[in-house]
Amino acid sequence: MNDLLNLIKIRDQLTIVVKKDDEMIDLKSSFIEVDQKEKSFKIYNPIYKNRVYGLVLDKIYKFRYVDDKSGIYSFDGRIIKRIKEKQIMIIAVKFEGNVKKSQRRSFYRMDLVKRVIIKLPMDESIDDAIKLEKHKNQVQFFPREILLKDISGGGFGFLTDDNYTSGDVFMAEMNLDGTDVQVICKVVRKSMNVTDKIKYKYSIGVEFKCLDTNTRRKIINFIFNKQRELRKKGLI
Repeated sequence: MNDLLNLIKIRDQLTIVVKKDDEMIDLKSSFIEVDQKEKSFKIYNPIYKNRVYGLVLDKIYKFRYVDDKSGIYSFDGRIIKRIKEKQIMIIAVKFEGNVKKSQRRSFYRMDLVKRVIIKLPMDESIDDAIKLEKHKNQVQFFPREILLKDISGGGFGFLTDDNYTSGDVFMAEMNLDGTDVQVICKVVRKSMNVTDKIKYKYSIGVEFKCLDTNTRRKIINFIFNKQRELRKKGLI
């Protein structure tokens, strides 16, 4: 638990998982203060449907925090105090343990069939992710449509008739249930597609590169929400 406190930085975002009307919803907030000695922290009171959400005092909630380098953490926290500062509602939370960690390499990979536009840099000198990140607003792109087949917090797989090579980099634009994300991708594997149901030549796997914490969190939260929907339907 102390290791987690050491990771957290002021203004880092977190998610509070709450049950409302027999459904689990994710509430977004961010850290204002972390007290390692008292094993507590302060966050902004989350907003739900344009209103301050009423977290119950002395109730234990499940929290989720994503560290871009080490992975995903979930833990229990008890609401101990409500504070109002300059018309801003702040919540004080006490750590209650039950910390669980998922390594980035263990990100759940979810099947997702979706057409996505990727953008290939037309400048052949843009041959790695760092160069693409640096020049993405100046370089011209060639758009191509692919068929996304799965996605995780670390990358995705897709089907295509175009022949890619390991190390190729490109931009991908995706809409995940109303949330637009743009990511830099690097091809890490390629194989012939042997799926008879979908007629494409190649199956490609990519990993996300130069991905900021906020964008990774959006992707992970999308996957968590989809998992929850599938569990409710008894499909996983």
